[in-house]
Amino acid sequence: MIGAVQPEGFKHAFVTVLAASFLGQHDVTIAGAPTTQLEASTLLTLLEAVGASVSVKDDKVSLGINQVSGSFPQPLYQSIHGSLYLVPGLLAHTGEVTMHPAGGCAIGNGVAGGRPMSHYFEVLRRYGAIVDVTTGSVRMPVGGLRGTVIDLVDFVDDPQLMTGPLYSGATKFAILCAAISSGVSIIRSAYPKADVTEMVRTLQLLGADIEIDSEQDIMRIQSGSLLSERRNVVHHLISDPMQTLTWLVAGVMTGGDVHIDAHDVRILRQSMQAECEALTRMGFEIHESARSLSIANGARPIKGIDLKIHSRGVFSDAQPIFALLMTKLSGFSTIIDTVWRRRYEYVQGLNALGGSIRKTSSGIRIAGGYPPSISDVRVTGTDLRAAVSLVLAGTAINGTTMVYGVEHLDRGFTNFASVLESLGGSVTREGFE
Repeated sequence: MIGAVQPEGFKHAFVTVLAASFLGQHDVTIAGAPTTQLEASTLLTLLEAVGASVSVKDDKVSLGINQVSGSFPQPLYQSIHGSLYLVPGLLAHTGEVTMHPAGGCAIGNGVAGGRPMSHYFEVLRRYGAIVDVTTGSVRMPVGGLRGTVIDLVDFVDDPQLMTGPLYSGATKFAILCAAISSGVSIIRSAYPKADVTEMVRTLQLLGADIEIDSEQDIMRIQSGSLLSERRNVVHHLISDPMQTLTWLVAGVMTGGDVHIDAHDVRILRQSMQAECEALTRMGFEIHESARSLSIANGARPIKGIDLKIHSRGVFSDAQPIFALLMTKLSGFSTIIDTVWRRRYEYVQGLNALGGSIRKTSSGIRIAGGYPPSISDVRVTGTDLRAAVSLVLAGTAINGTTMVYGVEHLDRGFTNFASVLESLGGSVTREGFE
């Protein structure tokens, strides 16, 4: 595959920026938004359902938050994961909300891959919300939420590594609740990735007083004028680091050369620092210019590495994409995912296509030199990133591969197949016109 791709705005950051915008009564424009992705369009429909004014033009979303009432339509709310982050806003506006389990990719440890909910309820409790876990009912206490101290160490599996499936969500909820609470909140050891930093930047633009002490790893948050002053704010989303990694790996797997064109290359590379470091350890060189990012074979041999995925390092979302890349490297690679520990459902599909990947007690072991090569095989992507990995594997094979479950791609990409075709891939999507 050869060519240039312009990634859409970062999907996860769009969710959190939208959630921050919903806390008060403001006019907000989000530029560079992935407006036609399934999750993004669903979130906007949910906001309209409770009275928000929504206007979409190309990649710009304009929001007017005025009179909010009612509740989110349950089937729509439960169809995606990002809807959970709208809960603090609806609570602030209406005083009560019912928080049902949300959907999204089934990568959790619950029934049928269900994701945990306990940490969201616990964060709300710590701010004084009245919570009934059995029914999902959450009510605002008399006098509103109150500032508190939250140490995110309480929500990780490994305090040394600061990792686990609750860490990211607990951080986002803690910051959103702090922004609508009276008094000062202290947030310790927050999840540091771009979906949080983008949300914090938006809250500051909206009038929240947020001080960040990087040395002590502390945020001090007050609502400031966020709840009392109407503002007109424009926020430009960063480019999506997972789309970026996807298209770079597509180039490598097909022996091609894919360049990423982005308006924010420096910030984009910073947001995927851990992923770039992993690529460098493999022997690739990262080439960066003012508007472009690409990778190429470096002076060192391209070889396998041991990769431990954790919340402050490589995104768990990157795991299936790196696993695919590792099938092409020399030697052995290992992956241990400490965030979503069961996220290896794609392995069977890659092996069916010619890979040599073995599950271990803690992760997977990949024998390099066995890239996808077997055609006329049917495989199934069980979540977004698994589907990405299997479709890219299919494009690297001289023959036909049938991938099921590609509806998951709509959660994170607009016209995934069209982009592949623009790079020279041959792909047909059936049954989803």
